Order: sequence, then C-alpha cells, then structure tokens
Amino acid sequence: MNTFLNYLFSATPGSQMEFYIPLSALALFLVFASIIFSIIYKNRKKKDFAFKRIFKRTSKTIFFMGFALGIYLLVRYENIPYFSMRLWLYVILLLILFFIGWYTKAYFKDYPKEKNVVIKKAKSVKKSAKYTTSKKRK
Repeated sequence: MNTFLNYLFSATPGSQMEFYIPLSALALFLVFASIIFSIIYKNRKKKDFAFKRIFKRTSKTIFFMGFALGIYLLVRYENIPYFSMRLWLYVILLLILFFIGWYTKAYFKDYPKEKNVVIKKAKSVKKSAKYTTSKKRK
C-alpha cells in the first residue's frame, strides 16, 4: 500500500513516460471536438430549445479538459515538482470519463424527455387574439 501511494504522490515522477503521444493526441482531439461541437450547438440552438438548454456548457467543458491535459503534459515534460504528479493525470482522466458518461446520459435519457416536453408545450399554446391600441379598419 505504501509503494502505491508513493507511486501516486511522487513529487517528481521522472521524465520517462511512454504516453506523451497518445495523451497529446487526446488533448488535441478534445480541443478540436469542442470547436466542432460549438459550431453544431450554434446551428441547433436556434431550432431546438431542449438541445440549447441541456448542452449549453458542453463545448467549454470539452475544451477545458483538453486544455488541462495539455498543460499537464507540458508540466510533466518539464518535470516540475508537485505539478507533474501522476495523481493529476488520473484526476484529469477520471474527469474526462465522468463528463463522457454525464453527456451520454443527457443525450440518451434527458434530451428526448425534454424535447417531448417542449413539443407538448408548443402544441398546447394557442394563438390568442392580438389586442392593439389602434382601431380596426373597415
């Protein structure tokens, strides 16, 4: 147990890491995915209120995860004490997995329910007579 904690909380874990290329590819993928999702969100928010409400912060979250992973890789490459601990890598990867699960659940469970509620609300709203201050023309 002590060796595992020492492995996890080692202040300077060393510069030999074999995952620079896959993790940097993941960081770049997350940044580009946030840009693509922001374009998709911008187009869909005009038509789909449920999508607009549920996925408002998704592109910012994806960008933050990619940026945090990129910063960690730079810090790990420079071997800066306490910032290059393996703990931060595991925390970032767990956050990425958590948000993947969160948004997957939101897309497959919450979004269809919210979309049905919005459609029912739109159908139930009746057009009422418009009252104006001007007189009607004859």
